Amino acid sequence: MTLNEGPWQAEARPEQGGRLARLVYDGQSLLVPMGQGEFDPVNWSKAGAYPLIPFHNRVPGAQFTWRGRDVRLPVHPSSVPNALHGHGSRMVWQGKASKAELRMTFENSVAAYWPWRFRALQSYRFFRNRMELDLEITNLDDAAMPAGLGWHPYFQGGTRLSDDASHGWHVGSDRLSQGKRVTRDAVSGETLYLTGWTTVFAAVPSGLNLRITASKALQHLVIYAPDGAGFACAEPVSHPVAAMAAGPGGGMHELPPGASLAARITLAVETM
Repeated sequence: MTLNEGPWQAEARPEQGGRLARLVYDGQSLLVPMGQGEFDPVNWSKAGAYPLIPFHNRVPGAQFTWRGRDVRLPVHPSSVPNALHGHGSRMVWQGKASKAELRMTFENSVAAYWPWRFRALQSYRFFRNRMELDLEITNLDDAAMPAGLGWHPYFQGGTRLSDDASHGWHVGSDRLSQGKRVTRDAVSGETLYLTGWTTVFAAVPSGLNLRITASKALQHLVIYAPDGAGFACAEPVSHPVAAMAAGPGGGMHELPPGASLAARITLAVETM
């Protein structure tokens, strides 16, 4: 699906995990564009942007217990022995494009990936100097389920990221958070697990400045920007890393049957 609206050009690929494959403003690419090769749902390219549904980041040991229910998830090859990111980014979505909106939906019914049934929505809307992304997950099951939302963009290599987060966690070699929450100035590195943020600024090499904000449901933030990697990620997310392992009360949202969790991410463009 493609869209041309004012200065915006965008391409979405619902069949490739509901990804935003390309995002251009005034002729300048904001994201690393996805290639045209065959889509690998496990070893995906570090390009475009994808949804983090129904959770983000790692689930230690690819298992957890929720309200007495033992759950095992597929181990991800790049994160053995853990599960990595919700499977929404690996499934086929349904898409619809209009003049200023790219809309994608997905309904989960594969118990091996997630034992609860749910429906997910992504809606990208474009205005003169901003893009809004609405995310939503609705519990279609007859039992309460943990639920999370997030967005994982790969901004162009060389993009400089800055944030106003208040706290964060130290990150171990296994990419899991370590110890108690500390102040923001106490954490550093290529991977940052942060919380208490309101704004991320992304200075794209082309000269555009992006201002990223999100609704309160996405109070956590992951920054992943390895030196020389050719990309930089700023991921608004709804829960701390490994929150499901802590069970109810550990930071995951819990949705009763029929309930929804919704969030909005806004990306505003400011020229130099």
